[in-house]
Amino acid sequence: MRRTILAFQLTAVLAAFSAAGCSGLANFGGGTQPVAPSLTVQPVSVTVIAGQAATFSVSASGTAPISYRWHKNGTNISGATASSYTTPATTTADSGSKFDVVVSNTAGSMTSSQARSP
Repeated sequence: MRRTILAFQLTAVLAAFSAAGCSGLANFGGGTQPVAPSLTVQPVSVTVIAGQAATFSVSASGTAPISYRWHKNGTNISGATASSYTTPATTTADSGSKFDVVVSNTAGSMTSSQARSP
């Protein structure tokens, strides 16, 4: 009789999870949780001559997939969504520009330190 009661209780719990849109058993066993990204290599400031490109890179760890969003002086750079970013040919107006990247995944996000160009 005890088995019948436990089986009924488990069925009721699973039905409640299912009604709430949860899969039920997927997390009952303490399954692995996603790990937020962490930057293992920060971008480094570079010095280039006007007309040259500057390249900034980072390395991140955490649960895949990890996404990247580069910024110049706080503004998103269109199409800059990889672990490295190479500027177009620089001009003297680019001197002192600040670059950073936000790395993110399903568990969170992190912003890198700022690197400067020329």
